[in-house]
Amino acid sequence: MSSPESDPATLWSAASPLGELLATERRWFVQRRTSIAPGTRLWIGPAALDAANGDCVALVLGDDGLLSGGLHARADALPLSDGSVRLLVLQHALDRRVDPAVFGECVRVLATGGEIVVFGLNPISPWRPWLAWQTRSQRARPRPRMASRIAALFGQLGLGREDISWLGSSHPGAVGDDEASSSRRAMFRAAYALTMKKPHDTVIPLRPREIARALDLAPGLVPSATPRIRVGA
Repeated sequence: MSSPESDPATLWSAASPLGELLATERRWFVQRRTSIAPGTRLWIGPAALDAANGDCVALVLGDDGLLSGGLHARADALPLSDGSVRLLVLQHALDRRVDPAVFGECVRVLATGGEIVVFGLNPISPWRPWLAWQTRSQRARPRPRMASRIAALFGQLGLGREDISWLGSSHPGAVGDDEASSSRRAMFRAAYALTMKKPHDTVIPLRPREIARALDLAPGLVPSATPRIRVGA
């Protein structure tokens, strides 16, 4: 049985250190919102959005990989048309084991010239051992990834890295700094905001699917084990 501190809902609540981190990241987004071109905006995160981000289609990603909120779907099969999203925000949606198809789906629905912003937990921050202790009894424990790894995975699908900022405090419970920084000293903060852009249309390979074929053949149409060759008239 998980303790209240390790329960996912409690872990990301507004009163917790991670909840405060979510708020810091959302304030950072609001400050740079004016630089983002208008269009459909999709936000996927571990908790519901507040009113400040009301211009985004908000989805909550559960531990089972299912999305809820504005629509109900799987993260690896978004019910959205190609190039229909101008901005996609992944707030700690990749801090877990995810199907590789999720990356392709994100790129598929992103419009040409659109941006993806990934908020991720910093794996070299003092937050990592704290988080490991808090989630010690969870089956699906968070899995922070390096920003360079995320950029490389999306880079293979045609996205170009635009910018990276480091957000939050260096220790859980410490007074955070809302001002983002790209300096080396800031690399030990709680999280990063990685911005990538889709410069052109990208062809996403389709995942192979097994198709069960049931053929009802008449006895006379079933090929025999030994082929018969008829010679002459």
